[in-house]
Amino acid sequence: MRRTHPTTDVKTVAEPFPSAAPTVTGVDVVAVHAAHGDFVWASLQRLGARDADLEDRFQEVFLVVHQRGGDFEGRSRVTTWLFGICLRVVAAHRRRAWVRRERATDDVPETAAPATDSPERCLQQVEAEARLREILDAMDLDRRAVFVMSVIEEMPADEVAAIVGVPVGTVYSRLHAARKQFDETLRRLEARDAHRSRR
Repeated sequence: MRRTHPTTDVKTVAEPFPSAAPTVTGVDVVAVHAAHGDFVWASLQRLGARDADLEDRFQEVFLVVHQRGGDFEGRSRVTTWLFGICLRVVAAHRRRAWVRRERATDDVPETAAPATDSPERCLQQVEAEARLREILDAMDLDRRAVFVMSVIEEMPADEVAAIVGVPVGTVYSRLHAARKQFDETLRRLEARDAHRSRR
């Protein structure tokens, strides 16, 4: 089953996912999969996993959860721990020589919308998600990860720093650069679209 988390406005990006901190050491893989599968899928997308690779990366994340679930001690949210795994999985996949960074122009993510949405609303969601992915794809993984964690998932800077393995000051520096790049890329894409519409 395909999991998606549609974005309705590229500037506000998305609502954070609900999180749950466990009360016992370790995790139940089946329960984590049921509760946070959508979060993992969307995180992989936002970190740049190509649609053709998503299912494999998704399975890889839960293989790590199965293997290392006993390492989770409940000091952070489950989603924070899962996002760190997603980041490492995507980073390792990108390091392989055969992985291309560029996505095909027709490789637009499918976006599920409620059946009650109008066709216009569905189209807006698809276009906003595609635009967000296009902007994020222009960032390197360091900036992209910090932007996704800080802006989309609304994780505090200390959690982001712990996941990435850098000082909090570096998180703020990368976030500042990512926000600037996000705005510049968005303006460039909007100007491109306006130019095309005048043809």
